[in-house]
Amino acid sequence: MESYYVNKERQDDGQHEVHKEWCIDVPPPEHQLLLGSFRDEQSALEEANFFFGKVTACTKCCGN
Repeated sequence: MESYYVNKERQDDGQHEVHKEWCIDVPPPEHQLLLGSFRDEQSALEEANFFFGKVTACTKCCGN
């Protein structure tokens, strides 16, 4: 299981991006929310969607 974070700041398209903890694009601490540990990206995205509604997976670390 890996830890996932979501960027509290929206992207230009209005979505919040989900990252694995080791991602080079993980947001700075003041802009991140720890989602928790999940088996896969889909589970992390579902959790982030609960908080932010419009979410997307980082293409660099989540492979979507």
